[in-house]
Amino acid sequence: MNAADRDELARALDCIDPDCTRDAWIAVLMGLHSEGLEEMARDWSAAGAKWDAAAFDTAWHSFRDTGNGHARVSVGSVFHLARQYGFIPAPLKRARVGRRAPPPDAAPATPAAAAPEPATPAPGPLPYDDTTPFAQFAAGTDASAYPYAVRKRLDVTRLRVVQTWDNRLELGALYCSVTDGRPHSVQVIAPDGRKRNWPRYAFEDSAWRVRADAGALADGTIVYLAEGIATAQAVSDAAGPGAVEVLATAGVMRFRTVAEALRAKYPALRLVMVADRGVEASVMKMAAQCGCEVALLPGSMPDRSDAWDYREQHGAGALRAVLEAPTTPAPAPQPERTAGSGRSRASLAEVLDALHDDEVLHGLIGYDRMHHTIMLLRPRPWPAGRECWSDSDLTNVELRLITEHGLHAAFDTVWRACALLAEENAFHPVCRYLDGLRWDGVHRVDGWLVTHCGADDSDYAREVSRVLLLSLVARVRFPGCKQDVMPILEGAQGIGKSASLATLGGEWYSDATPNLDSLRDAGEAVDGVWLLENAEITALRRHELESQKAFLSRTVDAFRPAYGRVYVSQPRQFVMVGTTNRTADYLTDETGSRRFLPVRVGRCNVEATLHDRDQLFAEADSRIAAGEHWWIEDGVLLAAAAREASERTPDNPWLARVSEYVKRDYVPYEKRPAVIFEAFTDHAYENRNSRDGQLIGEALRSLGYVKKVLHGDRFYVPGSAEGAR
Repeated sequence: MNAADRDELARALDCIDPDCTRDAWIAVLMGLHSEGLEEMARDWSAAGAKWDAAAFDTAWHSFRDTGNGHARVSVGSVFHLARQYGFIPAPLKRARVGRRAPPPDAAPATPAAAAPEPATPAPGPLPYDDTTPFAQFAAGTDASAYPYAVRKRLDVTRLRVVQTWDNRLELGALYCSVTDGRPHSVQVIAPDGRKRNWPRYAFEDSAWRVRADAGALADGTIVYLAEGIATAQAVSDAAGPGAVEVLATAGVMRFRTVAEALRAKYPALRLVMVADRGVEASVMKMAAQCGCEVALLPGSMPDRSDAWDYREQHGAGALRAVLEAPTTPAPAPQPERTAGSGRSRASLAEVLDALHDDEVLHGLIGYDRMHHTIMLLRPRPWPAGRECWSDSDLTNVELRLITEHGLHAAFDTVWRACALLAEENAFHPVCRYLDGLRWDGVHRVDGWLVTHCGADDSDYAREVSRVLLLSLVARVRFPGCKQDVMPILEGAQGIGKSASLATLGGEWYSDATPNLDSLRDAGEAVDGVWLLENAEITALRRHELESQKAFLSRTVDAFRPAYGRVYVSQPRQFVMVGTTNRTADYLTDETGSRRFLPVRVGRCNVEATLHDRDQLFAEADSRIAAGEHWWIEDGVLLAAAAREASERTPDNPWLARVSEYVKRDYVPYEKRPAVIFEAFTDHAYENRNSRDGQLIGEALRSLGYVKKVLHGDRFYVPGSAEGAR
C-alpha cells in the first residue's frame, strides 16, 4: 500500500467511530490486518472511550490471513463501513478533471450544477469498489460445503459464499433481469436459512435462474416461478428435461412483477406460478391478472410448506404430477371498471391530461427540492383549513375531475397524477430566493462577524465570516459539495448569537441538533434546513467528538425513512454553526480540531443583520458564481485557525511531567509510556486509567517524539516521522 492509499485509508478511518458495535470494530481490524497495519489499527481503536489494549491484542492475533477459511476480508470492508458513516471516496487520479464554478452570466439557478472541490491530492487505486454485491459475488468462493446448501442438497453451480455488506460470510445468489440479463441484486442466505436482500439494490424485474445464467427463452417454454432457490431447484429436478426453465423470485409478492416482465418480453411463454401452502388466494389473484397458471400443492400439506417440502415427503414423481396439472384461475375483473357501478375508471394518463388542461389546477402545485415535498404555488380554488398540501386537497381535485371533466379515478391515481404534475414545476426555494437578489457592489461578507457580531477585527475573523456565508450559498448551489468545518460563535449568554444565526437562516434555520448516532434521525432532522445551529457546545467526550466530526464530513445523508420502502439519498444542503458561552477547554481533539473555527463575538446587532441579509447573500452568491472557493486556502490563515482551536483545547496534565522525565540523565533512549507512568505514580501501568496512556503518548508526540513498534513492543524515540519508519 503506497502513501496515497494510506492517506485515503486514514481519511476513511477518521469517519468511523471507534466505539462502534463489536461486529463493526472486528470488521475494521480484520480489514487492516489484511494489510499488516497494526499500528494504524491500534491508534484508531485507542481513540475510543472503550479502548482495551488486552482485548485489542487478543482480537488482532486471532485473525488469519484468509478470514475464516471462506473468503479474504480485505481493507475494502473498512471503506464500506466508512461510507455508512458518511465517507465519500476521493476520485481516482486518472479520472480527476479540474472544475470551476460557472461564470457570472451562467450562474446556476437550480442545485443540479457540478461543484468545485477543494484541491486535495488524488489517491491511487483503492479497493473501495469491491463491496458492491456483484463484485462480492464474483469474488465469492465455492459453496458446496455451506450448511444451508448441504441441508437442502442444492446444486451450487450458480451460488457462491460471499462477504456481505455487514462482513458476514453467507450463501449468495445473483439476481438478473429476466428481460435483458443485467444483474440487479444479490440475495444472501444464512446457515439457518434466514434470507436477506442487499441494501439499496432493488430486485425490480430480476430473478435467479436454475438452468441457465442468461439468454433468451424460446417460444413455448414452460417457465415455473418459485419463491426461493431451494424451491426452484426442487421444481427443476421434478420437471425433468425439456423446454423448461425455473426462476426464483425472492418472495411470492414478486411473482407478478417478474411475470409481467416475462409476458411483455416473451408473449408465447407458458407461465406457471408454484404456490406455497397458505398463500394460494394471493397467487391465484396475481395469476389471473397476468394470464398465468398456478401449481397448487395438496391441501393435506401444512401451511407454509413448499414444493421442496412436498418432494421430500412424497418424492419427485408426486411433485411432477402437481406441476403437470396446473390450475387456470378465473379471469381477473377489469381494473378500469368500478365495483358494481359500471362506470369507467380513468387511467393515470387521462387524469394527467385533464390536470394539464384545467386552468384552475394547472400550475397550482410544485415540488420543493429543499423540503422534498409538494407545495402550493398559489391560493387554492377551494376553502381549506391547512396551509400545506394535504389529503383533503386531493379529494377536492378528485371532485373537480368528476364535476368538470367527467372522470372517475381511483384516489391513488389522483395522488400519482398530482405528484407528476408537481414534479413538472420543481423548484428550490433558497435558490429562487438567491436568484431574486441583486448585489449593489458593496463588500459586506468578509466583515459580517466584525461589523454585525462584535468580533475583533482580524484576518482570521474575516476569513471565518467569508467561509460561513459562501458555504451557505455553495451548499444550495452545489448540493453535496464538500464543507466539513463548523464555525463556532463564542460569547456571553443573551448577546444575540442564536438570534443572529436565526435571522441569517430565515425560514430555513433550525436549532434542533439531530441524533448523530442515527443516520435516519439525522437525515430526517436536516431535511429542509439551510443553517443548522449546534447550540451550547460543551466539552465533548471523545466518542461524541468523533461522531460530530463524522457528521460534519458527510456530503450525503443516506437513510431509509420511518415506514419508507426505499433508501433516500439526500446531498447536503445545510451548514452547521456552533454557539457556546464558553471560551476555553471545550475542544478535546488532540489532532488539532481542524474542523472547528471558533470566533469570540460581542454584542450582536440582529437588526443590522436583518437589514443587510439580502445584500450579504447577494454578494456571496456573486462570488460563488465567479468561481471563488468557500474553504480556507491561505497557509497563514490555516495556521491561525489551528492556533485558535488549540487555545480551546484543554492542557495535557502529563505534559509537564513527561517534559521533565525526558530531560533526566540516564533515562533510556526509547521512552515507554508504562515506564513514565510508573515513575510518577505508585501504581502499576496495568492498573492505570485508560486515558493516562493516551495522554502520555500525546505529550511525547508534542515534544517531538515519534512512535515505533518492534516485535509488538511500542515505544517513542526522538526524531521525524521518516526516521521512525
